[in-house]
Amino acid sequence: MPSHFGLMQVNYSLAFLALVGLAARLAFIRVAAHSRVDHYYWLMAARAYRQMEQLPARIPAKYLLENEEQAYPPFFGWLLARFSEESLRRLAPYLSTIADSLVLLAIISFLSLQGVSLAGILAAVAVYLLAPVLINYNTQLNSRVFGQLFLVVSLLSQVGATFALTEWGGLALWILATITAALVILTHKMTTQLMLFMWPFWAFYLDSSMGWFIPPLGILLATVVTGPRFALYQWRGHWDIVRFWYRHWRQLGAHQFLHSPIYGDPSRLCESAFHRPGWQGVWQHLRKVIAYAPANLILIAYFLATPMSFPIWLIVWLMATYLFSLLTLFVNPLKCLGGGHYYIFNAVAPGAMGWAYASNLSPSSFMTWFLVALALNIVALYFAWHIVAGRKFGLDHDLQAIIARLRDIPKGNVAVFPLTAAESVAFHTPHAVLWGGHGYGFCRLEGFWPVVDQPLSPFLKKNRIGFIVWNEEYFPKAESVLHAEGMRLKLLAQEGKWRLARIIGGDGGKTDNIKQAH
Repeated sequence: MPSHFGLMQVNYSLAFLALVGLAARLAFIRVAAHSRVDHYYWLMAARAYRQMEQLPARIPAKYLLENEEQAYPPFFGWLLARFSEESLRRLAPYLSTIADSLVLLAIISFLSLQGVSLAGILAAVAVYLLAPVLINYNTQLNSRVFGQLFLVVSLLSQVGATFALTEWGGLALWILATITAALVILTHKMTTQLMLFMWPFWAFYLDSSMGWFIPPLGILLATVVTGPRFALYQWRGHWDIVRFWYRHWRQLGAHQFLHSPIYGDPSRLCESAFHRPGWQGVWQHLRKVIAYAPANLILIAYFLATPMSFPIWLIVWLMATYLFSLLTLFVNPLKCLGGGHYYIFNAVAPGAMGWAYASNLSPSSFMTWFLVALALNIVALYFAWHIVAGRKFGLDHDLQAIIARLRDIPKGNVAVFPLTAAESVAFHTPHAVLWGGHGYGFCRLEGFWPVVDQPLSPFLKKNRIGFIVWNEEYFPKAESVLHAEGMRLKLLAQEGKWRLARIIGGDGGKTDNIKQAH
C-alpha cells in the first residue's frame, strides 16, 4: 500500500502534468493563429445571429457558392452572438479551451460521485488536457467541442440515471440527457452522426429501456426549439453535404489545380489525397488514429494485459467511437460521413475516464503504463507542433498587406486561391468571395472544388468576379491560365508570394481608376 507521502507525490506529479497540458494548449493557440480558417466564418456567423429575427440566420453577399440562409446547426452561432463583436474577438481563440474545461468539469463531477480517488481524477484531467487531437483542433472557433460537451453530459447523465438513488433524481437526469442530446443535434453534424451510430450499442448495454428513447426525444425536442421548417432545412443541408462527399471523397485533400484534369495531373492525386490507395493509405489512416490519442491505445493494451475490469458502458462508449472512426476511414460508402480521424476527438473523454478507473483497480502497475501513455502523447504533440507551425498560405504579414489593399477597393466579388485564405478575406474586407461549403448549396461547388475540372474563366465570369488574390506558390500559373482563356489581369499589389489583380472586363469590379502597384 503506498504511503501518504507517496500518494501526495503522485498527486502533485499528476497536477503538474495537467498544467503542462494547459500550457501546451495555450502555446498551440498562439502558433496556429496565422492558419485559422473556420474561425473567420464563425465570427461572421455571430454577426448574422446578432441580427437574426428568426431562423435561418443569413450571411448576405459574402459567399457566392452557398445559400445565404445558414443551414448549419444553429446553437453555436446563437451562442457566439451573445457576445459583442469586440469581446468575441478577444475571447474567440480561447472559447474552445473554455468548453473543454466544461467537459472536464462534467467528467470530474461524475468520477467524484463514483468514488474515484483524487489520483484517478487528476490522471483523467492530465490525459484529457494532453490529448493531441484536442490541442491541435481547438486552436480556433469550432462547434465540435460544444457538440462533444453535450454528448458527454448526455451519456454521463444516462449512466447516472441508472444508478440514481431516488426516482426524482433519476427522472431529472433522464431529462438532462434528453436536453443535451437535443443540443448535440443543434450544435454539430458529425457528433450527431456518432451519437446515432452509438445509440443501439449504448441502449442495449446500458440496461435501461429509457436509453432507447433519448436520441428520438432529442430529435423531437430540437425540432420543437427551431420549428419544423428550419429543422427540415438543417437536415436537408446535412444530407446535401453527405451526398457531395459521397461523390467526391476520393478528392478529399486534393490540390485544386495540381490535381485538376484541366490544369494539372489527376494521376498525382495520391500525393496529397486523404484517402490514398493501397497499404500506404491504410497506414496513413492508422497513423492518424494512433497519433491523435496515443494514451487511449496504451489504455486498451493495459486493459488486455492486466486482470481488471472496466464499466461496460465505458467500454461500449470507447469502442463504438473507434469502430465508427475506422468504418468511416476504410469503408468506401461511409467515407462521406466526414474525415473518420476526427471522431477520435470524441474518444478522448471515455479514454480519460478509463485511466481514472485504471488507477483505482491496479495502483501497483498504473504509473508505469500511465507515464508511457503520456510520453507518447507528448511525442505526438512534438510532431503536431512542427506541422502546425509549418502550415502555408495562412494570414501572414504579406496576406494582411493584400487584405489592407483590398479594403481600399470598392465592394466587389473576389476569387482567392488557395480557398483556405478566402475566409480571412471575407471577414476582413467588404467583398464577397468565390467560396462556400458551410451549409446548404454544396452543388454550387461542383466543377470548382475539391479540384477544378471545368475551365476556370467561365466560372469566374458566371460569378462576376472582378478581382483575384492568389499565392504564387499555390497557383503559379494563374496569369498564364487566365490569359490563355481570354482574360487579362491588371496587377494591383504584390507582397511576397501573394498577388492582387483586377480582372479586366470582370463584372464584379466596381471601378476603373485603380492605380497599378509598383
